[in-house]
Amino acid sequence: MRKWKNGSTPGSRGLARARRSEASRDFGRRHPVLVLTGGAIVFIWLTTGSILALINSRGTVASGWTIATIIGVTCCLALVALATMTYRRRRSLWPLYLTVGLWLTGFILSMPQTLRSVGTPGPVTSAFEAGVIAFCVPLDTGVTVLFLWAILGRWRLSASGRIAGELHISRAERWSDSAKNPISLAEWEDFAQSRPDITRVEEIDIRTRMAHRISELSERQSPEDQKRLARARKDLAKFDAMARKQPDFAQSLIEATGAPYFTYPSPYGTPIGLSWRDEQITVFGVTDEMAATDVSRLAAALNASLTNDQGKRYVPPEDSAAHR
Repeated sequence: MRKWKNGSTPGSRGLARARRSEASRDFGRRHPVLVLTGGAIVFIWLTTGSILALINSRGTVASGWTIATIIGVTCCLALVALATMTYRRRRSLWPLYLTVGLWLTGFILSMPQTLRSVGTPGPVTSAFEAGVIAFCVPLDTGVTVLFLWAILGRWRLSASGRIAGELHISRAERWSDSAKNPISLAEWEDFAQSRPDITRVEEIDIRTRMAHRISELSERQSPEDQKRLARARKDLAKFDAMARKQPDFAQSLIEATGAPYFTYPSPYGTPIGLSWRDEQITVFGVTDEMAATDVSRLAAALNASLTNDQGKRYVPPEDSAAHR
């Protein structure tokens, strides 16, 4: 059987896992509030159990409870600070992996105490167990806050205005003609890296772009968009069929089309996606209100303009005033 370049084979089990993974991501894109709410409930439960177990252990640990609790919380906060600084300066994730690994270990070790019924004292008898639980409490609390903040951001985003759909930062009169007056990948990467408010996320390849396109079109209801959605799904199915027959070629195509994916902060807590492709920048997850302010200013800084699929142009407020 032919193999992908990473050594794996496109077997039926791997394809089934890929389909399940794609279905899970698609569900998350379609129902983000539902997914975020489920995560928030889980971590609220974990945080409550950890705090109650830690409080109850005050009366069951013979000695050393205070110092163990202080050490546990301090080590947790120090690791989080190290992970944050290391990522910002070097884009390295190893402290984050270390923190998550220690949290998982602590969670497993403290499960008998933290997952008991609410109000029942956990059998915490040693300072070490109290320290382990204390280490987990800040992380549980922090993740809970992040989930709640993301849910609030989604609600505010929904209330702020209609999603503008997929937008384009281009220098051409029509964004589909961007090759006539291109924004090069090197120029875009230099611009994005010079901006502290733009964050690089991942490499996005041709298949990921197809999936993004399907996700965007799935949120629209017009007959024309539904036709585009059907064509996009057929294109993705054709690509997957080709990948099964010619895995080496498909993998090389994916590697050749990979381009950086960036995010830009919005006032509603949900990041805006920015992806270079076809000599222009595609923008995801924007409301009309944000497009007419923050993102249009970003386009102006690139000496370009922001338009939607139909050619509607979004002008920064200061430019609008100048043209009155």
